[in-house]
Amino acid sequence: MSRVTKGEWRAVHAPFCVSVESEHETLFERYLSDVDDQDARDELWEALANATLIHAAPDLLKALQDMVDAYEHEASSENPALVAAREAILKATTIQ
Repeated sequence: MSRVTKGEWRAVHAPFCVSVESEHETLFERYLSDVDDQDARDELWEALANATLIHAAPDLLKALQDMVDAYEHEASSENPALVAAREAILKATTIQ
């Protein structure tokens, strides 16, 4: 089954919270409960990195699809970069 999320996602970073949300829903949300806890701060930074990647994912997927479309007739179908790109597109668009 192939499905790509619709909508414009945005990463939101507040002093004690990181979220990824659209106009209609929140996809991902993490709160920092204890600012003195280094592990909690590290977890928040990791959540921010994940939120940033989720926010960029639709643009990254589109750019990769455009690149494959542009170069697949100029390079061998066995080209390792094109093979890896097609696998990444499949992974991003297939629910497992």
